[in-house]
Amino acid sequence: MTEELKLFFQRLLPTVDGLEGIVVADRDGVPVLEVSTGLCPPNVLKPLFLGAFSLCSDQAGKVGFGKNKRITTFYSDHQVIQFNYFPVIVTLIAKSSANTGLLYMLDEEMKDAVSDLTAALNFQ
Repeated sequence: MTEELKLFFQRLLPTVDGLEGIVVADRDGVPVLEVSTGLCPPNVLKPLFLGAFSLCSDQAGKVGFGKNKRITTFYSDHQVIQFNYFPVIVTLIAKSSANTGLLYMLDEEMKDAVSDLTAALNFQ
């Protein structure tokens, strides 16, 4: 299962120009799966950074708009999009010039794969 999922995410990398890495992590930011072109900034791959999404998502949910689906953060050279597939978080790391809309469209492709992963790992 893990090798199939890793292959799935490796195939997603070249589908959007500038996409440099994908990390699947649990709610606490512990990586379950990681694929990368080798160009990702190392700090983005650390559990402390990956786990911050859960805290931000919880806080954003308190403003009354409902459950947070994703958070996008832009830096000078990169953008990071984190998708909330509770209890799993998928983080996309891309160049700042990458098409954000195309990265968002990966949501539909990733949703089924991530639900299979959560079922297999008994996260639910």
